[in-house]
Amino acid sequence: MKGNSSSLRVSLRLLSAGLVSEEVIKDDTKLVGGSGLSLCDSNDNSKKSETNKALRNHQVLLAAHLEEAAELAAMIQGLSWALKLVVKSIQFFCDDDSIILDYVTDKVAPPNESIVVAKLLKQLALLQTSLTSCQTLPLQRSDDDINSSSLIKLARDAIASQTTWHTNTEEYETCPDCYAHVSPRHKLEVRSGYFHPICFTCIRD
Repeated sequence: MKGNSSSLRVSLRLLSAGLVSEEVIKDDTKLVGGSGLSLCDSNDNSKKSETNKALRNHQVLLAAHLEEAAELAAMIQGLSWALKLVVKSIQFFCDDDSIILDYVTDKVAPPNESIVVAKLLKQLALLQTSLTSCQTLPLQRSDDDINSSSLIKLARDAIASQTTWHTNTEEYETCPDCYAHVSPRHKLEVRSGYFHPICFTCIRD
């Protein structure tokens, strides 16, 4: 669902999820990241627009506090996306049980070794200055399961989109279960614990 810039000049809620997964791509094991982003009406929570993006920042993928870095990177992508849609007033959310909420609201400073997290927080703060209104609010995931599931699926899809490669005219992926190189046409479903589908052979087994 694509947003219309003229309809996004009101106050909206930004929800985001950042994920990182260790994936086998061809014969290499790599950390791959993705974000799921959603803009909703701040009054009735109706969805206005959603998207996903790859997290390709190597500093984020190699960060000492990877989960926190991935979530912050997703928020940055979300605010950048909202600004491109001419959104000027926004509420964005952090899990209420996450240290990220304390970081973003300046209640707690990240540890000295969290250099990447500190850089991301500065970048996030700079983006907020481009908005006329920006609130950071706590979000209880248990109270918003539908949106949470949608965001996680979007982030997983962004990860899966980075696990393919081409040989001549054929597209291939590595099955995360048996590590065989197979065409995406020969993969069916996502098994719990994986971010993209497994092959026919593993499904039969």
